[in-house]
Amino acid sequence: ANAISLSLTGALMARFEWRDAFTILALVSALCIPLACLVTRNEKIGKISTSTGLLNLRAIRNRTTGAFVLGYSLHAMELYAVRVWLPGLLAAVLIANGEGTYDATVKAATVGGIALAAGSVGPIIGGVISDRFGRARTAAAIFALSGLCSWAIGWAGGFPWPVVVGIAVVYGWAISADSSIYSTAITESASAEDLGSAMALQAFLGFMSGVVGPVLVGAVLDIFPEHIEWKMAFSVVGLMAVVSIPILLRVGDPRRAADV
Repeated sequence: ANAISLSLTGALMARFEWRDAFTILALVSALCIPLACLVTRNEKIGKISTSTGLLNLRAIRNRTTGAFVLGYSLHAMELYAVRVWLPGLLAAVLIANGEGTYDATVKAATVGGIALAAGSVGPIIGGVISDRFGRARTAAAIFALSGLCSWAIGWAGGFPWPVVVGIAVVYGWAISADSSIYSTAITESASAEDLGSAMALQAFLGFMSGVVGPVLVGAVLDIFPEHIEWKMAFSVVGLMAVVSIPILLRVGDPRRAADV
């Protein structure tokens, strides 16, 4: 959905002023109201749970579960940083190569949408690979790939445009490919009584990290001078990707029983 939205933004901006393009896409979201009513009209309210609903932090004291929660948090930090800033980087590359600002913005939004669309198949492929080669090793390998793509595209200002697009597409796949691995690994490693808390902590820490990632990249862009700002910003994103690799490799693959 994010990729489609970004691609449609580029297509609409080719015909309309950017405020009109934004308004059109915002109005499309109103379609979710009748859709939600249609989907839930026959839903029955189940029996009320007797659970206390209290969060149990013991869930991440499990070494394996904690490692995969950390991995997911860094994955989300990287993912949302790229979703927010990749179009800006692509536009900066085009402008540096002589493209006009408006045309560069339209082209960057379109290519950014295509690149992020590659991520739609990422979790499927990543999950299948992890079934064969293990959760930790696969997640670590994908982190390594996305880190390399981050450093490559950050320093790609002088590369031919087709090369930049190719890196962006691989990058878009890599930043999403490990998503399903973390949820699976957490359900495999957490004990049954701690599973709800483990998934809650995964979601909370993941989304909070997703907020921090784009802000951190923006801060780096503000700190460094114009000629190296994008290089430094995406170098930081690359660090987000690789920092948890040794942690994942150390804990290995999750086990069904909790290892507290």
